[in-house]
Amino acid sequence: MGAAVLAMGDDPFSGDIVKLEGEGERWRRRVGQRTGVVSYDFSTPQDPHDHPH
Repeated sequence: MGAAVLAMGDDPFSGDIVKLEGEGERWRRRVGQRTGVVSYDFSTPQDPHDHPH
C-alpha cells in the first residue's frame, strides 16, 4: 500500500481508482485486497516541496 501511495504523488489517478458518489472529491483506491479512500483538493495548486516528510 505504501508504494501505491507514493506512486500517486506522480499520478494521483494511477491504478485501480474510482470516484465515490456524493459530495466532494473522494476517491477509492484498491491495492490487492486493501482499499483506501483519498480526497483531492483541486482548487489550489500545491508545490510538492511544501509537504512535510
